[in-house]
Amino acid sequence: QGWLYASGFSRIDRIHPGTGATITLATRNSGSAAAAGWTNADSQQLAIGPDGRLYFSTAFGSSSGQGVFRLDLDGSSFEQFIARAGGTAPTAWDLNNARGITWLGNHLFVSSRAGYSSTSRPVYEFSAKGQITRILRSDLRAPQGLMTDGREIAVAGVAGSLTGIDPSSCDVRQLVSGLPEMACMTAVEILGEIHVITYQHAVWRHRDSSALTRAFVPAHSNNASMVVIPEPDPYEEWIAGYTGIDETAAGADFDDDGVPNRLEFLLGWDPTDGVSRFSIRFGENHSAALIDLRWPSAPDLVFTIRSSLDLNDWSTIEAVVFGESGKTEAAFQTPPPGEGRRFYRVEWIH
Repeated sequence: QGWLYASGFSRIDRIHPGTGATITLATRNSGSAAAAGWTNADSQQLAIGPDGRLYFSTAFGSSSGQGVFRLDLDGSSFEQFIARAGGTAPTAWDLNNARGITWLGNHLFVSSRAGYSSTSRPVYEFSAKGQITRILRSDLRAPQGLMTDGREIAVAGVAGSLTGIDPSSCDVRQLVSGLPEMACMTAVEILGEIHVITYQHAVWRHRDSSALTRAFVPAHSNNASMVVIPEPDPYEEWIAGYTGIDETAAGADFDDDGVPNRLEFLLGWDPTDGVSRFSIRFGENHSAALIDLRWPSAPDLVFTIRSSLDLNDWSTIEAVVFGESGKTEAAFQTPPPGEGRRFYRVEWIH
């Protein structure tokens, strides 16, 4: 959305990249952040979730202030997403000193520098609802920042290396080595190159199998900052292929069929064909016990379902529904209204 979001240990800021104007969205141990349990722990890595909200991990401080928190991009609706620890099963988690987080599809991966024992320092996998899915690896040495290229999880470790984990097999491979001991803090990918941020040393650059090179030494050796320039938007290239469409804004609707151009792109539709419609239909197997709602979808699309009795006041009945791979429809089952009538609305989030 054109903003830079920053983790400042005791606060989360939104910064205008052009003017530098800063708005503090949340302050530790204050207001909604305190009510959600973010007390004296330091905020760590940030990530935008599939629901379009801002997630961040916390480390150090008291146990109650650690875990994963989330808030809306305007600072509202602050809440704890994952508590520091939970469960007694083999997949029980302990996010003591949770450092890195990254989303891969609908799954959130969180690294724990301390973990549940001094010898097992894991990377956990959680569902989009914050439920533990599995321990991806439990034998890493103090994992730090996480990143993903959409296929594997890269883990920055204090042993001076960047390790890749294949989520399907849990196999690991070494991506970068040779950094100073206790140096590798986090990593970002900028236009195809991995940049490794180290503590009190430098920023290092690595591409494919090429040698590790020093990119630059920050003026203040304790920190390093980066602005990530995104890759070209494939939507803009797609919309440019249709003659006569000058609107490139995501919300524009050239054929006036009620479906924004960007959603038509994601669904594989023609933005110049006004016959296409985004509508809800009843599923073929609906019964008196459940109403089966179905609507057009595609992989990785995110929707919210709302209902109303009078078309004026709407309430959320399911906050997040994800489009699934290989399916052109999404579905949701809900109990019938009982008496009277009820209206349903499906909203495309992104």
